[in-house]
Amino acid sequence: MKNRISKIALIIFSLFIPVLSNGQETDLDFLKLDNYVKYHNHEASNTIDSYNQIDGTPYLHEEFSQGKVTTKDSKAYQGLFRYDIYADNMEFESLGFVFIIKDPWTIETMILGSHTFVYIPQLDETSGRGAYYELILPGKCRLLQNRKVVLNEPQKAKPYVDAKPASFSKGKDVYYLQIENQSLQKITGKKSLIEALEDHGPAIKAYLKQNSLSSKKLADLIDLINYYNRL
Repeated sequence: MKNRISKIALIIFSLFIPVLSNGQETDLDFLKLDNYVKYHNHEASNTIDSYNQIDGTPYLHEEFSQGKVTTKDSKAYQGLFRYDIYADNMEFESLGFVFIIKDPWTIETMILGSHTFVYIPQLDETSGRGAYYELILPGKCRLLQNRKVVLNEPQKAKPYVDAKPASFSKGKDVYYLQIENQSLQKITGKKSLIEALEDHGPAIKAYLKQNSLSSKKLADLIDLINYYNRL
C-alpha cells in the first residue's frame, strides 16, 4: 500500500481538549491541534510509513473521510478520520500529519460514513487492552462486529515461483453480543446465542428453529437480536 501522506507523525493525544464555547457543544477545529501539541511538548517527528512495503491495506477505507467523534462527556468533534483495522487505531489527518486517538475509552461513538464504532475497554485485568467494535445493532442487546485484518509474511522466490512481499488480507470478522453494558459474549454458534440470551432462552431457541436462522449469517443475527430486543 502506497500512503499518499508524505509526513506521518503518530502522536498520541486526548480527546478532552478544552473548547471555549459559552457552554455549548463545539466542533473540534483541527487547525488548533498544532498549538495543542506544542503546548504539551509533543515532538512531531517524520517517520517512514511501516506499511509502505506491504501489499493490500490495513484500513477499513484507505482514504480519510469525514467523521464525527462523540465523547462520554457529550462533546462532539468532526474531521477527517480513518480506521486502521490491523493496529486497531482510529487516525485523523491534520496539517499533513496523521494522529492517533489516545484514551479511546473516552469515546461514546465514532461515526465514519455509514459505520458506527464504539470502544469497549478491558473489563478485567486478564482481558488485555480494549478494542474498537462496529455497532451493528443498538438496543438492550447490542450486536457488535470486531473486524480483522491479517498480515501475511513475505514469501521467498522458489523455482518457477516469484517472491511475494508481505501483504494484508481480510481476516474472519467476529461477532459479539453485549447486554446492558455487561461483558461481551462471543457468538460461536446457536448454543452460544441461546446461552447469551438465556433470560428468554426457550423463546430464542424456538425462534431460531421456526425461522431456520443461522448463527453465521449477519442478516439472521440481526433478525434474532431485533426479536430479542422486542421481548
